[in-house]
Amino acid sequence: MRSKWVFPSENLETPLDGKNFVCRVFSPAAERAKIEDLHWHDLRHTFASRLVMKGVDLSTVQESMGHKTIAMTMSYAHLSPAHKLAAVQHLNPENPEEPTGTTTGTKPEAAKASAGGRGEVVDFPEEKSEPCWTRTSDPLLKRQMLYRLS
Repeated sequence: MRSKWVFPSENLETPLDGKNFVCRVFSPAAERAKIEDLHWHDLRHTFASRLVMKGVDLSTVQESMGHKTIAMTMSYAHLSPAHKLAAVQHLNPENPEEPTGTTTGTKPEAAKASAGGRGEVVDFPEEKSEPCWTRTSDPLLKRQMLYRLS
């Protein structure tokens, strides 16, 4: 006999109680899969994270999860370190020999040269007492980039 419920109780007439489901189905499945410290609620984080990493916009994820605010959705959607690194890798040129039109030099002459002599040189004031706003303060990003360079 089939039930109209995806997770039916033993008599197939009612849905399986949530706590009963966790004890009878979810926890034993996690044990068999050798996944430690897995909680039912972790699946919501996985759902949101995987949707966002596949390019689904946050408002669609918000609606899918039933959240009232985008802030709540963002607290569930975590980007993996590999996903973040892949995003940064988009900056790598397909052909390293091809000029990019940007320069890593800080001298005004280098900036002009990269723009074919047409570039406008903008001087940023150096402030030694505060972090420079043109540099990242994200330690994870720094670590990934330094690892990639080594």
